[in-house]
Amino acid sequence: MTARDPTDLPGAAGDLRPEPLSRKSRIWLWLFVAVVVVLLIVPILIELLLGGPTDFLTFYAAAQLALDGNLEAAFDGPSLLDRQRATFPRTERLAPFYYPPSYLLLTFWLPALPYAVAQITFLGVTFVLLLIAIRPLLADFDDLVILLAAPAVWINVAHGQNAFLTTALAVLACRCLAKRQARAGAWLGLLSIKPHLCLLWPVLLLAGRRWVTIVAGFVSLAVVIGLSAAIFGTGAWRAFFASALLEAYTNLANSNLALSWMASPYAGLLLLGISESVALSVHLVCALTIIAIIVHLIMLRAAARFVLAVIFVGTLLVTPHSYTYDWVFTLPGLLIVWQRARATGFLPFERAGLVLGYIAPALVAVSKDLDMPFAPLLLLASVATVVRRGYAESGFRRSGQL
Repeated sequence: MTARDPTDLPGAAGDLRPEPLSRKSRIWLWLFVAVVVVLLIVPILIELLLGGPTDFLTFYAAAQLALDGNLEAAFDGPSLLDRQRATFPRTERLAPFYYPPSYLLLTFWLPALPYAVAQITFLGVTFVLLLIAIRPLLADFDDLVILLAAPAVWINVAHGQNAFLTTALAVLACRCLAKRQARAGAWLGLLSIKPHLCLLWPVLLLAGRRWVTIVAGFVSLAVVIGLSAAIFGTGAWRAFFASALLEAYTNLANSNLALSWMASPYAGLLLLGISESVALSVHLVCALTIIAIIVHLIMLRAAARFVLAVIFVGTLLVTPHSYTYDWVFTLPGLLIVWQRARATGFLPFERAGLVLGYIAPALVAVSKDLDMPFAPLLLLASVATVVRRGYAESGFRRSGQL
């Protein structure tokens, strides 16, 4: 069978569309989804929603400060906490704002709505954007059910976070890589609102010689930075670099953040009491390994969909700072492998690896009080599953079976 352009991403399965699930398989799938919802998602939602204001309060308060012409105050803890308490008087502790000023280009409108309405609107709009972006990866209604029931999706909802938005931007960039490279660069420039999710994209673009996308990405980034500086002032950018970045690193290195929620080797080793220098060294080795795998797959001329799957799942391993809601970012990678496995058959233990990756954020959430680094181990299993499929597909291509 002649493959399509291997750099295209028309669907996760490429030329081979997965067969519809049998009645028995569909029953098992729906039973699995029901168990995930009842035993994992519902308890997590109840705990988080009863726990007071969500992370969304940080976005709302920062947007209020931006509209007041004082975005710099969003990077000052006491000032931000005062604004958060103005919205939610029972706020007990600061939820810091670690995002660049460009993030406010997408969220400045939030204070125009009451807090609860703004949160529902933000989550609804960004989820619709994710559905539009990821539609080519959904072969049928069963895939949509899998996406809607993903624990990471509901954890993101409960936290009022932005993982739908960031994942949608990345998927849109992937869909444009083959034939609309400039547009892909524009989407990646917007993804810079969460810079630590961009770490692996330069590897893909450089190794794949995507010069148009690289140039367009820099132009998009320059426009985003310039526009935010013009609207919110250069002082906001100075405060971001001088305060937010340093504070985020310091809090992470000193274990002042919820390390048990994080999936990076760095955070996991810190949680075990390993010294910061050793933890950082091991993390760098893991990051370099992922980079080497991506480059090697490109050299093997693996279909881009599998390289992209490694990027989506491997990003959480490379970035030192991520939480359970960020696992939404892994879903496109898992979907790519899931659809290919449905079309060509599952590799040994592949189904178990996909299931672990799917329910991992919920397992991390329910075990957070144990203060054990389960997240990095679960993520490593997911990465290994996706990487293995990428190499298997490269072997199929060389042997003429694809």
